[in-house]
Amino acid sequence: MQNQQVEDRLLSNAELMSLLNHKVKKNIDLTSFEYFIYREHETQTARPLYHKRRLLRLAEYLKQFDFTPQEKIVIANYPPTSLVEFYSVVPNPSQFSDEEANKFMKDIEEIMQMELSPDQPKKIFNQKEEDE
Repeated sequence: MQNQQVEDRLLSNAELMSLLNHKVKKNIDLTSFEYFIYREHETQTARPLYHKRRLLRLAEYLKQFDFTPQEKIVIANYPPTSLVEFYSVVPNPSQFSDEEANKFMKDIEEIMQMELSPDQPKKIFNQKEEDE
């Protein structure tokens, strides 16, 4: 058996939510504190960065890049807003030109600041109404 080193650090918010979502999917009971954290992040009052739809959209955007899951978590937790932050957060930043880096930051900023309308049932239109 290999001797593995365990990194002693706090979990990021995204890692914590991933762990809680896993426990919920597996029907593992949450402590009252875990349940509070889980529910708080699922509501509209949660920090906008961690709103589920924004994170899903960000994850979809990051699929086009060759980042590991850990690197994606770092980018989600610390979205870069300047070139200095970009070079400290994004792995292998030399693969991006300055224009590509600026576009990357702009796209992430748009995702994180997108308007989120309250959940409403989808309207089902009759095909004839759409054609007219």
